[in-house]
Amino acid sequence: MGTDADLRTLAARFTLSREAVIRRFARETGMTPHAFRVVARLNVARRLLRAGMAPAEAAARSGFADQSHLGRQFRAVFGTTPGRYRTFVPDRW
Repeated sequence: MGTDADLRTLAARFTLSREAVIRRFARETGMTPHAFRVVARLNVARRLLRAGMAPAEAAARSGFADQSHLGRQFRAVFGTTPGRYRTFVPDRW
């Protein structure tokens, strides 16, 4: 689910409201579609950072608006900055 329009399309397909799709998704997965999408993008960014990519490039490639957007989300979830993560994570992961 990349955009709000995707939620509307999914809702129409199952004859549900957009809000009902969000509630059902949250009940089944434990998070909203938006939170799920953010976590998925953060995991892509982590993989890119582990490969040695610069945080700004990892942000762009993983769908964040900019490096600071990635940094705020990354720190909130993982407790460290993307740059620090990139520096200290072992290459073998």
